[in-house]
Amino acid sequence: MKKIINDKRYNTHTAKALAVWSSDIGELSQVVETLYRKSTGEYFLHCEGGAATKYARFLGNNSWSSGEMIQPLTLSEAEEWSKDHISEEDFSRIFDHNYDPEKKTITLRLSASARQALKDMASEGNTSMSEIVESLILH
Repeated sequence: MKKIINDKRYNTHTAKALAVWSSDIGELSQVVETLYRKSTGEYFLHCEGGAATKYARFLGNNSWSSGEMIQPLTLSEAEEWSKDHISEEDFSRIFDHNYDPEKKTITLRLSASARQALKDMASEGNTSMSEIVESLILH
């Protein structure tokens, strides 16, 4: 699913799926929520649900169908969702390497060529784009 929310792009095909939670109830009431992290470090949920869930779509004439949505999350919201929906082991795998109270998440707008160059540098150096930007600024 692709969606633009507040001028930010969210795409389940290009973001990394980190965790999945399912309500394991019948088809009409089943909910599936998947936590994603974009290459920018931003988090979001892709939420799907049957016709009897909060994600249902109204079709008219008192008729409902399954639906889906994307919900952007801050780091703390992603952590809260994870604490309620996934195992402690998965939580540690996803978040422990990211947590540093001295660091804050920001969003940068780069040209396509600058973004690709940054991604290439990160890939070649086996590091993150954030670490490269921080190194360039501080050194």
